[in-house]
Amino acid sequence: MLCADLVEGRIPLEDDGTMSDLETFEQRPEHVEHGHHHFPARLKGLRKSAHDNEERAAIDQRAFDAFVKNNKKATHSEHGYPEWEGSKAQEQLRKDMADNLHEVMLPLELWCLREEYDYYPLKVFRDHIYQETRTKKYYNYLKVKGKKNIRGKKK
Repeated sequence: MLCADLVEGRIPLEDDGTMSDLETFEQRPEHVEHGHHHFPARLKGLRKSAHDNEERAAIDQRAFDAFVKNNKKATHSEHGYPEWEGSKAQEQLRKDMADNLHEVMLPLELWCLREEYDYYPLKVFRDHIYQETRTKKYYNYLKVKGKKNIRGKKK
């Protein structure tokens, strides 16, 4: 709870004197059950951890930015056809599947239907139909069941 308060800004990340340890302690009644004796040390430790995490996040971000700069996104697969993600074929397949064409047509028939699909082998196209079906089922599962936490309660 104290960590969440630090992250969400209810408690200052730096001990800048704007809020004393006692004011922070009294901010939540839940703190009382753990006592005030060790509270300042715990708060100081959490602030140090948060500060260290910010530094590490900045280092990670710089490394990620350097990786992206030095490794441009591939435009074609290793087999020579265009990348599927973000392609016009992916967009068209999603529209066709929303119209349930994949349920009334064989993958071969659907593949022959659109010019956008010509850049991909039939097997690759068929696999993307199955992938989109699995994704749609998964999203529906999340919507119906809801995401549960470890104890089995809905969030």
